[in-house]
Amino acid sequence: MAPPGSSRSVSLKSAITLLEHIQSFFLVSIHSLLHARALYPPTTFLTTRAFNLAVHQSRHPRVCSWVKDTVSSVCSQLATGTVHKAVFAIISQPSEEKGVRDTKVIERWVFDFSAFPVLPEDSWKETGNASTEFEEGEATAEIRHEEEAEEGRGIDEGDPKDDINWVDVAESLRGGLKRLQVAAETMDPIPEGCTFTVALELKEESPAPIGHPQPWIPTDPKHTPTLKNTIESGLQMKPIRSVGAGPLFFEIYMEEDRSSLAETE
Repeated sequence: MAPPGSSRSVSLKSAITLLEHIQSFFLVSIHSLLHARALYPPTTFLTTRAFNLAVHQSRHPRVCSWVKDTVSSVCSQLATGTVHKAVFAIISQPSEEKGVRDTKVIERWVFDFSAFPVLPEDSWKETGNASTEFEEGEATAEIRHEEEAEEGRGIDEGDPKDDINWVDVAESLRGGLKRLQVAAETMDPIPEGCTFTVALELKEESPAPIGHPQPWIPTDPKHTPTLKNTIESGLQMKPIRSVGAGPLFFEIYMEEDRSSLAETE
């Protein structure tokens, strides 16, 4: 496992492969959170497989399109080395009945990419932004590849000079996804009417991802609290998993704040 803060660089070929693995992982993670946290009715999801696990995917084309575009945008920024954290935030809505007058972030599922390896410039552009969308009834190309590895046929991916064990990478991501599923499924239910968003926290002095069309907009500060604000607000932090293999290392944890909801129940 690469230690936190590792800046190990990889070749272009391995960088592309690594980003494709992360794209698949993050896409499946968001669909899993949407299902496990009941942000949409369970009947709107289908069951399929990813990373050799049973997972859920939204059936709604617009939800799938939003998740796919969002994950692609996250990976584009990740490739630039500017991303500190990617956050899946669950937001409660105002409720006159319970005396809640403003939206509030009650859960933040955090993917800390601050120790992600240094990647060659424009590495993500080389992927052609290939789709990793699920297909009903069959696995994606990435999933089939992982299953072949588990059956002992091996993986012909990346640059051999980088000496990366891609089976270990896939297995580590599988472990992270499983722990994320269990954590999300065992949490207390969220209030009705919650919504969600994905936010990026950039490293200090990193340029903002601006351009036209604008893929990202400045977020409400409460979606991405600082460490000081996190401590002062009494957010509960729950570690989920450290994911590491070869040059890959990132951490998953969640932050929960339901104090205002508890006061109105």
